[in-house]
Amino acid sequence: MQPDDETASFIEIHCRSGASADLQVGLTAPDGTTSGLAQLQPGEIRSLEREDGAALARVYHVPARKRDKQTEQQAYYVLALAPTRGQKAGEPEAPAGAWIVSLQGSGEVLVQVQRDDAIRGSEVRGRQSYLDHPAAYDWDESRAGYVAPGTGPISDEGCHNAYVAADCRQVFSVGAAQASAWSALAEVENYRPAPYSGEGASWSQPGPSVAARIGTGPFSAGIRASGTLSGSTRRLAGTSAAAGRLTRALALSSTRIVANAQNPASTRLEDIDPAYLVPTGTRDSRLGEAVVELPDALPAS
Repeated sequence: MQPDDETASFIEIHCRSGASADLQVGLTAPDGTTSGLAQLQPGEIRSLEREDGAALARVYHVPARKRDKQTEQQAYYVLALAPTRGQKAGEPEAPAGAWIVSLQGSGEVLVQVQRDDAIRGSEVRGRQSYLDHPAAYDWDESRAGYVAPGTGPISDEGCHNAYVAADCRQVFSVGAAQASAWSALAEVENYRPAPYSGEGASWSQPGPSVAARIGTGPFSAGIRASGTLSGSTRRLAGTSAAAGRLTRALALSSTRIVANAQNPASTRLEDIDPAYLVPTGTRDSRLGEAVVELPDALPAS
């Protein structure tokens, strides 16, 4: 947990095999204060408290719940930790540093940290907590840092927006791609996922529907976009810019969309003009089934 985090941090623990009721969970603070391993029943709560009784962290065993008539979400654990800097006098503050999550039980578990960093302009300053491990990270040449997934148990699998799970015929999920331009041909080898673009997983969605090019790398990040009313321009990057590129490709493919509305057997990918697609050959975990490539609306410079 990072210092000066004014928001609570949350960790989810899901059992991929076995039942969460058979799992023992414990939490240890950087100063050695520990809750000890405990096997909670669904609906039970266990707190890690200060000497005055204020809770610094809590372990919740969330019971199973019905999402709809056919879907039931299995019971899982949530660990909630207080902010490391309070906004009000006397508010409990969790110590910053390395917290240890202890698990005991059989089977495979999935441990995820919820997104916590504050959006730009937010009054509350949240800082992202993260999982760590001695073999968590490897050297990434493109970013010149130890930020690539390592050989340990921590990976980028499933680090996508929760809305991606709504896998419907009329809904696209889109990743961000960067062009490498190894050749002049429109080949999938010319593209790589942007470092921040999410990744699919076998236990979730296998990957985005498609990806869209939003730049060529750190020295030419983003694409130029123009203001609708002001006439000004700026460079936009990120998966938000990729979504805009996909929207433009769909607008240019409107005749195909109208025709496919009468064809129940058609797919999402068939809604896009093939001239704008560079197929990946499979549903790549970060690029999807194809990279959307279309001429820039504005000059590159």
